[in-house]
Amino acid sequence: MDSAIAKTRTELINAFNRMFDVFAFREDVLYYQPLNGGWSIYQVLEHVAMANHFLLRIVNKQVEKALHWTNRSDKRSMLQPYVLDAGRLKNMELNGSYIWVPQRYTEPAGDMPLLQVKMTLHDQLKQGLELLENEKVLNAIEATYVAGKIDALHYLYFLLQHMHRHLGQVCRLQQEFSQLQRQSLYNDRARLVKAICLN
Repeated sequence: MDSAIAKTRTELINAFNRMFDVFAFREDVLYYQPLNGGWSIYQVLEHVAMANHFLLRIVNKQVEKALHWTNRSDKRSMLQPYVLDAGRLKNMELNGSYIWVPQRYTEPAGDMPLLQVKMTLHDQLKQGLELLENEKVLNAIEATYVAGKIDALHYLYFLLQHMHRHLGQVCRLQQEFSQLQRQSLYNDRARLVKAICLN
């Protein structure tokens, strides 16, 4: 299980650090509304913070279950090596086969101040790391592990996969903004050249 914990910890820190880097973007980039009418980068950040809130609630519920059942377990599951089935979680997200929270609770309303979003993400990273450093909790998760079941560690890994997906969305929005800026600059220059030629 040590490798699963180390993998989750490393990728969790990486995902949050990449998300924190987004807050350094210029304001016009953060609030740029894409041509397809989708979310701005700011709205993506707000959505991630809201989704993480509910995912961490699920993680904590799974922890409670593991702690409750660990003393009743006959330890047969200890014979199974713990496997973090990242591929299964990835497929679960990609095909939309998971139902973990009503969409209306994670739809960005645009009313959360940017600083509050950042502070919320910092708190969420702290919660995740505290779980990964809690030996009692980790022992309970391992003791109640059943292959194919989604436990607290799997849900935490799902959280960071969800963040990675939206980091890809942020990257695409940034590229679209830059492309439009270049196109706008080109058009401005073309108009200037045309005006000079006509004169």
